[in-house]
Amino acid sequence: MADHHPWTNLPSQLDHTFGKLNGSLQVDAQLRAFCGTPSLLDSVVFGWRSAVSDAAAVLCTVQPGSVTVSTTGGRSSRQDAAFVLSAPPHAWEQFYEPLPKSPYQSFWAMLGQNIRQDGVEVVGDENLFVSYAAIVRRVLELSHEALNGPVQEDPPLPEPPLEEDPIVGRYVHVSVPVWGRTKIFYEQSGDAGRPDIVFLHTAGSDSRQYHGVMSDPRMLAKCRMTAFDLPGHGRSSPSESHIPGRYSNGEDAYVGCIAAVVRALGLARPIVCGTSMGGHVCLALATRADEVGVSGVIPCQA
Repeated sequence: MADHHPWTNLPSQLDHTFGKLNGSLQVDAQLRAFCGTPSLLDSVVFGWRSAVSDAAAVLCTVQPGSVTVSTTGGRSSRQDAAFVLSAPPHAWEQFYEPLPKSPYQSFWAMLGQNIRQDGVEVVGDENLFVSYAAIVRRVLELSHEALNGPVQEDPPLPEPPLEEDPIVGRYVHVSVPVWGRTKIFYEQSGDAGRPDIVFLHTAGSDSRQYHGVMSDPRMLAKCRMTAFDLPGHGRSSPSESHIPGRYSNGEDAYVGCIAAVVRALGLARPIVCGTSMGGHVCLALATRADEVGVSGVIPCQA
């Protein structure tokens, strides 16, 4: 029986936006920077379609300095595209909502990190998909804007009255299970007499991801906030026993590092909040709360 969901045929939902989208693709500064890189030598075609309609796809042709969209015109998307982003009709419908809810805010969230949703996949050359991920992401963002207009963001917070930032950074030496003794960089803001909350950064990043919330007057009035860089990330040194090329992370090392920082800084049964990798370890912290000395967790995108 045919699927009559309106988003079974993506071009029928989006073709009226192609003029606006193609205009944006030519002038968007971020996309032009991606497409102007010297390493982009060849033309590549990728597409996105409903998982139940191979012949109804949106195609995007990427050339050095130029990006354009079109449709398959009834042909199989596999005939023209090196790789195709495929998802069920309801997923694309959610993605193209004016304010998409998680996990439909991006194709990567739909695809999932540890748990893939049924029907969401990359069909074709996955290595090429990874190579062009930045371009693909920006094209989809501009496609969403062509249909709905720019995503409405929260108004910017008022400028702080003082020139001095409320966040203060320091180093502390801790001994971590598995990793050994390590020099850790951490940052704090807010008064010591307020409830403690610890923020955990995403993979390959560092605590600067949380500067916005750590400078927010509403949070400063309620909490003492701490964020630190994992060993070998950001401004933290690798452990003294680290062998280049052999970095690894696991539950005992990560949980042990958080526990060591909590003890070294004298934090009072903090709440721990993390995103992605940091969200995953929050689930482990919830089962080992007494061992680590935390009172609660906020796992985001875990």
